Amino acid sequence: MATSILSIGQSALAAAQAGLSTTGHNIANASTPGYSRQVVIQGAAQPQNFGFGFMGQGTQISTVQRVYNEYLGVQVQSAQASQSGLDTYYTQIKQIDNMLADSTAGLSPSLQDFFSGIQAMASNPSNVPARQAVLSSADALAGRFQSLAGQLNEISQGVNSQIQSSVSSINSYAQQIAQLNDSIGKAQRATGQPPNDLLDQRDQLVLDLNKESRRRSSSRATVPTTYSSATASRWWWARRRPSWSAWRPRPISRKSWWPTSPAAAAPSP
Repeated sequence: MATSILSIGQSALAAAQAGLSTTGHNIANASTPGYSRQVVIQGAAQPQNFGFGFMGQGTQISTVQRVYNEYLGVQVQSAQASQSGLDTYYTQIKQIDNMLADSTAGLSPSLQDFFSGIQAMASNPSNVPARQAVLSSADALAGRFQSLAGQLNEISQGVNSQIQSSVSSINSYAQQIAQLNDSIGKAQRATGQPPNDLLDQRDQLVLDLNKESRRRSSSRATVPTTYSSATASRWWWARRRPSWSAWRPRPISRKSWWPTSPAAAAPSP
């Protein structure tokens, strides 16, 4: 019986020591990105039959569990991916909005001058200064379109550079996640216990990956080990709005719309 009392006390001390170690581990990793708090799950040890009944043999540690909700984790990952997509879209579309809506160098002043000249010429088609004013405003409008097309091309090239950078980041994250998946699988098969720190590291990497691509973590999830630039390009544009780089202004030719003589400009009776 004395031996039983000592073993019970020893099991209690071992459980308390494990609890202190886990608490210290939590405190030490309070500032670690992606770390989830861990708790010790205790249970009663297997009782022993003494003939007159079963006597308890103290306590035992069932597992060390991390405080983590998979459903909430998936929601956070999805929200992170959506936020990243919207932030990137806002950054790109803001450049176009500032470029087109500029009160001095935007498109609106040139359009207003052009249509004002057209209206003035329509009221007096034979007025040579009015016709010259329309020609000048048309040239200015064509130049403005060409200037905007060049700026849009620069934005498109910048986006392509960002895609190349994102491809490198995605491949790096994917390779690290693949290595962690292998380590997690080996640890679980060997011990039957969840490797909490490795799971936290994988979840954090998936969260970082969601800033570049929409992925989620689960016990059955697989992550590609590499991305190609073509795949990333298709993914990037699929997540964003329709491309503005496909639009190209046509050069404006006077001969295509300007009459060759005042007689041609006059309406037929």
